[in-house]
Amino acid sequence: GVRITFDFPLSVFVGHNGAGKSSTLHALYGAPHGDTPKKFWFETKVDPIIEDRHRFFYEYIDEKFDLKEVIKTRIKDADNPDLWETSRPLIKDGMKKIIKGKRNTPVNKNVVYLDFRSELSAFDKYFYFGNVDRLKSINRQEYIRRRSPMLKKILDGEKDIYPSSKKNKSPLNEPLRILNEKELKEISFILDKKYTQGKVVKHAFYNEWGFSIQFITDHATYSEAYAGSGETAVTRLVLDVLDAPNNSLILLDEPEVSLHPGAQKRLKLFLLEQIKQKQHQIIVSTHSPHLVNELPPEAIKVFRQKQDDGKFVVSNRNLPEQAFHYIEHEVVKRRIIVEDACAKMLLEFFIKREFDEATLNMFEIVFYPGGASNIKSDHIKFYAQERINAFVIFDGDQRFSADIDFHHLELGKITNEKLKELIKEATGTDKIKFKPDGGDSIHKDEQEIQMMKDYLDYYRKQVFFFPLEIPEDIFWDEESAKTFCENQFLPFASSDYSALKDSKDKFFKLSTITNIPVSACYTFFLNRWFTNKESDEYLAINTSKPPSGKSTIGIPKLFGWQN
Repeated sequence: GVRITFDFPLSVFVGHNGAGKSSTLHALYGAPHGDTPKKFWFETKVDPIIEDRHRFFYEYIDEKFDLKEVIKTRIKDADNPDLWETSRPLIKDGMKKIIKGKRNTPVNKNVVYLDFRSELSAFDKYFYFGNVDRLKSINRQEYIRRRSPMLKKILDGEKDIYPSSKKNKSPLNEPLRILNEKELKEISFILDKKYTQGKVVKHAFYNEWGFSIQFITDHATYSEAYAGSGETAVTRLVLDVLDAPNNSLILLDEPEVSLHPGAQKRLKLFLLEQIKQKQHQIIVSTHSPHLVNELPPEAIKVFRQKQDDGKFVVSNRNLPEQAFHYIEHEVVKRRIIVEDACAKMLLEFFIKREFDEATLNMFEIVFYPGGASNIKSDHIKFYAQERINAFVIFDGDQRFSADIDFHHLELGKITNEKLKELIKEATGTDKIKFKPDGGDSIHKDEQEIQMMKDYLDYYRKQVFFFPLEIPEDIFWDEESAKTFCENQFLPFASSDYSALKDSKDKFFKLSTITNIPVSACYTFFLNRWFTNKESDEYLAINTSKPPSGKSTIGIPKLFGWQN
């Protein structure tokens, strides 16, 4: 029942080990015409197939711009346990009924699949994993040394092909490939290393087929035996991606293996550029924050397995920070300052319930003693001067004038006095003082003006307001208070609360009568309030457009989701 959407030409699969990322790549590999997942999904006695109707279906848009659905199903066949075929649409799985014909044809798409945990060079394959039984050589090193003259003659251009010594067997190598200028340029870019020449040959000189690469720089000539494993992997990736015809489906499983962070970032840029040039669809399974960072939410798919029932779930739209939470990468949290403990509790409750724990993990929500006046005079001034990307959310009673912007003023009218006037208009106070450095009076005046301009810019972009006067007003209601008292077998009289000044006092009185902490009262009321997602207050907190002219936070704006 998991649905994965591909709304961006580069998609990244992120999540814990064993969360289904590679299996999904295998399904995608088997989705187009002529392919099935049988190469990866097969039965053994150790891992038997319990259910024989494994299946998946997908949508694609054909050349006539019609939406097609295709299902691929494991077929029960005693002679061929790995048989997969398309079938008629399964309505019970959520597919649409086809009026004409029995089934749709799978999409025609070239597929490139690279698993970088297994992309070993010819040298590494034999040196670390080669069969040493019945070797005439005394060890692996001696065997490679004895066979290497054939490889050298190919790399030096002295010989094109070595025929097999056995009858009717294919040759021991394919033709030598000399890297062209574009290939060298892309490899050099990703690895941040200047290669002047490169040669690649696929061969079986070391007992089984593999690739050997010769790198040439201004300082050295060396093969994959002395190259970093990242050099070999990047070369294979670049060649396969550049060779792929337009509109290919390119599947990359953990391409960050053996690459340092800078190379991972440049690899992502290379992939994005190839998408622009050749309209590829590229899907990457990764644990690398550097491949995930800066991608739009629709590109990031988070895979996880639920602890309670073992089922797999996929979240299709995530910020990088949310994805980092699931791979336990430390997140640089965005600070949100609020006035008091109630505002902190409301905001944490809202984010966790409306979004998830990973979203809450993006933020550090704090309140400081001294309330709004202290935040305005100290914290906002400091954050504005230091260009710190923190947010402030005040209670609604601190909203004095909306969207104060000095930028529309003529240059000559941006004076010290005018800016002080605008700051008072925005904050409701003239107590905010700016202290420039020492120096002559002209310099100090210019510096003070700049500090006030920075303050106003910060206030306009980073400061938000809860709807209603105080947070308690948002979720206090008498029906909840009555139910709360009934749960404690206590009476509730509306008249006992109506005369009180505000909701903060009402919660304090309720806590006193029931002998239950105020924070526990808040939790009960918040749970009930949260069921009404159509209230003006709920919408004001959750959307960027306030209803009925109310003040707004617009939580999505804090995430960078403007729409």
